[in-house]
Amino acid sequence: MPSKTAGRSLPVAALVTTLFAMLISVYRVFRNRTQINRLHDLDDNQLRDIGLSRGDLNRAVLGSSFFEDPSSHLTQSARDRVRNLGKDGLCN
Repeated sequence: MPSKTAGRSLPVAALVTTLFAMLISVYRVFRNRTQINRLHDLDDNQLRDIGLSRGDLNRAVLGSSFFEDPSSHLTQSARDRVRNLGKDGLCN
């Protein structure tokens, strides 16, 4: 009998773990979207200082689905901009 109970608890534990991971993921996406919305309060010079443009913000939010984290789009935009500046000889 104990083996039956132990056998059933594994799928329940896996289900609880999966559910918890999904909730954390949804929370992270919501939090990051909120932070990106706060970036809209910065002026263009401040955005440029952190390697972004207003267009990057709009593309990140509009280019990602509801459950997709738009912050990865912003990270990629900033990295691409730095990489392109380095090619043009504008960065040290």
